[in-house]
Amino acid sequence: MFNWRAIEVDALLALQRFAEAGIAIDEFENAIPESGLASATTAIARCRGNLAAATGDASRAESEFVKAHSMEAQVLMPFEIAMVCFSDGKRLRGVENFLALSRNLNEHINFLRPWRRSVRYYVRFRTGRFAHRGGAK
Repeated sequence: MFNWRAIEVDALLALQRFAEAGIAIDEFENAIPESGLASATTAIARCRGNLAAATGDASRAESEFVKAHSMEAQVLMPFEIAMVCFSDGKRLRGVENFLALSRNLNEHINFLRPWRRSVRYYVRFRTGRFAHRGGAK
């Protein structure tokens, strides 16, 4: 079984096509053999968690990621475990928090911008490396 379906679900979620992503997850789950595959089951739990997080169902997302993490010991593919950790980290961090952090960082950078040139000259003075417009001296 090729595990391309999880990538398909990720793409559908990125396009905000949530209904199609749900259908793709169900098709993926139906394609798993009766004996079960730990990596595929983990990927399904990750995809369901991502879908729940994208649609705002925080409790469902939490339960799906707990389920995915509980199967990590049975998964032989480190990539699948890394994808679960990456997706769960995105969920826990939240896009809003990331944007707020980014704005806060930009505010600090803009605050320090007027002193940038003086700091650069001070560092060059202390290290003895003055670079003039014509090249290094």
